Amino acid sequence: MVNGLPEIKETTDEKSKTFVVFKRFKALVEKQSGSTIKVMRSDRGGEYTSQEFEDYCKDEGIWKQMTASYSPQQNGITERKNRTIVKMATSMMNEKGLPKRFWAEAIFTAESIKKRKPFPQTPAAAGNNSNTEPISLNYSSSESPPLRTRSLNDIYETCNFSGIEPESFEEAQKHEVWVRAMKDEIRMIEKNQNSELVDLPKDKDVIGVKWIFKTKFNQDGSIQKHKARLVARSFTQNPGIDFFETFAPVARLETIRTLIALAAQKNWLIYQLDVKSAFLNGVLEEEVYVEQPQGFLVEGGEEKVYKLKKTLYGLKQAPRTWYAEIDKYFSHNGFQKSQSEPTLYILKKGASILVVSLYVDDLSFTGNDEHLTQQFKKDIMSTYEMSDLGTSLFFGN
Repeated sequence: MVNGLPEIKETTDEKSKTFVVFKRFKALVEKQSGSTIKVMRSDRGGEYTSQEFEDYCKDEGIWKQMTASYSPQQNGITERKNRTIVKMATSMMNEKGLPKRFWAEAIFTAESIKKRKPFPQTPAAAGNNSNTEPISLNYSSSESPPLRTRSLNDIYETCNFSGIEPESFEEAQKHEVWVRAMKDEIRMIEKNQNSELVDLPKDKDVIGVKWIFKTKFNQDGSIQKHKARLVARSFTQNPGIDFFETFAPVARLETIRTLIALAAQKNWLIYQLDVKSAFLNGVLEEEVYVEQPQGFLVEGGEEKVYKLKKTLYGLKQAPRTWYAEIDKYFSHNGFQKSQSEPTLYILKKGASILVVSLYVDDLSFTGNDEHLTQQFKKDIMSTYEMSDLGTSLFFGN
């Protein structure tokens, strides 16, 4: 990125002009800054992958870095905004039973709603008074009659309320269930040998940590467990010092659906494993120091810090290091990685086949050989600490 340069006023409404505009931009920034463009990052749009563009970059010595195929999550901000608007439009059309020809109007309306401020007062802001007027679920003008109303009592009766999760360590330490959860997290970190206690070098910065508390639920809504997670405050990390690359692939939902469809067609069972504290297994390449967590200061060494050997949750490179670790496991055990889906692995032994899909810390796998399936489960559970969720009943967080 080049700062302090005049803005190029020419627009690229037509994608065919992208190459011409890029050449002008290159000439401008190189002459104004005295530096040359060495790397160009873009998505895989046709305007960037033309043969003309490829030849130009090769001639100029520009290294092209492109997003992974079918990975819009790499352009996170734009895709999240787009997804929000699309979901709003889809919900409105489904609610009213509108035909697809009104899609453009629904998108326009969704965008207009998103820009409206201030937002309507929420039940919480209204004081949770059971006598409060019914809530209108219609987004139209106040002159139109509401299409549907529900009282707060009706809403409360259909809600599944979770236990209140503490927002700070001071609040959590008052409850034994959360104290046990924190001890379990520290025990897991020590078991993985994630760090060592050292004096902070003078030329290094220390990264803060904080406790995050979460209640996990079973499929039926009952409490599964209380989880305390020690998380690094990654906003203090510096690129090129505390981290380098951060991207890690995630299984697309299309892949999960295909896996389920394959198992249904072949009458195979799908099994699921959950990796406990997956990100704690990733090996760090950078030199990173973090402070000691609240409530677990080492007596006599309160001024010291932890030098990390493996990642903590919250570090920017944590997802990438975990993926590198699990990818190494699959490679060493004879699995072949899909070229189009880097989180899909296939193991073939004669007529037997095993298909594994990785979704962050969840493993879903199926195959035509029960013996091979159980052998894989036993081996990977001896390598990483996991929860055996048995056969898959549903897919979700």
